[in-house]
Amino acid sequence: MTLQEASMLQPILKQLSEKEGELSAERVLDVFREQRVNVNGRLVFNNIEVIPDENRFIFHFKKDGETLVKSVTAEGPIEAALMLMREIGMPVELVKYRQLVVPEKDKLWAGRGLSRIVLKANGEEVEGRGVSSDTLKANMRALFGGVNLLYKKA
Repeated sequence: MTLQEASMLQPILKQLSEKEGELSAERVLDVFREQRVNVNGRLVFNNIEVIPDENRFIFHFKKDGETLVKSVTAEGPIEAALMLMREIGMPVELVKYRQLVVPEKDKLWAGRGLSRIVLKANGEEVEGRGVSSDTLKANMRALFGGVNLLYKKA
């Protein structure tokens, strides 16, 4: 968790602690997951199909509640997702990308892929995080989540 993310979560944690009393480390982690990992918002990622012979990626998702299926031709899935975001009017720039394995001490997600994708749009930078046993889906959840953090509902 970055300092910026911690400061953004502070009001939520304060409100919860006023209702629930002292929050355990696990409860704080749950709030972090709800607010910063696999984030849904204007976009909801459902699935991605890969057609390798054609360098084509078919995205199944929702935008503002509308179910969409879009096909993008690109060299790889991250590039395809960035092209998709431009196409649907939510352009972002990729700043940084990392993929890790969730450590054993995390009982809920241990051993799963964790993608961390830093995106930038309109002068703001955020880190999207996605978790899945499928690394491609973790990447897409991170990217869609980051876009949701940048393009919040009006």
